[in-house]
Amino acid sequence: MRLCFSKRFMLNGPTRLLAIVALCGPAHLASATPLDKVAGTYELLICKSACSFSDPQNAFTRATVVLLDHTLPREERDLIDPYYHGSGVAKGCFSLKHLAKAQSFAQIKTTGATPWQFKDGTLRFELYRSPDAGYFVELERKGGVLLGKGVSFGAGVANPGYSDDVVVGRRLKGADTSACKPSKETHAGS
Repeated sequence: MRLCFSKRFMLNGPTRLLAIVALCGPAHLASATPLDKVAGTYELLICKSACSFSDPQNAFTRATVVLLDHTLPREERDLIDPYYHGSGVAKGCFSLKHLAKAQSFAQIKTTGATPWQFKDGTLRFELYRSPDAGYFVELERKGGVLLGKGVSFGAGVANPGYSDDVVVGRRLKGADTSACKPSKETHAGS
């Protein structure tokens, strides 16, 4: 660990404390882990062709995804997703509103728990998982927005052959799992 002061800053007690806080503060922020920067509540549009928040007409699903910097407590996970089959420890949750029908495994669930990871600048999480199929999202930051793809996959007869989806996202606020609670209107035409 790097010390944030040296002998030339020999000051009295309160002044020394203020100097240490002032000098150490920015160094601490610069060394924040990606985990600290990723946890939060996000809004996503899932589309079959180009879409954006200013032009969402191609979106077939609107998602709220909450990514935590800790494991989702089991009691809360069981309320949101009692049949959780994720590929890892649930550290987030989601709620989906399906706007139109589309060939995508993103439309199988309306709420659920999800594992997530941030590696080499790419955020990855799941919106559906079964023993032989799933749907994952990969996003990268481009300016103030997250851009990437959603992929439906499966083994053998569970392989849907669907094309990848276009996914656009933005961070709304800090992590708030109340956004993952099921709503009454989650399917197109409900």
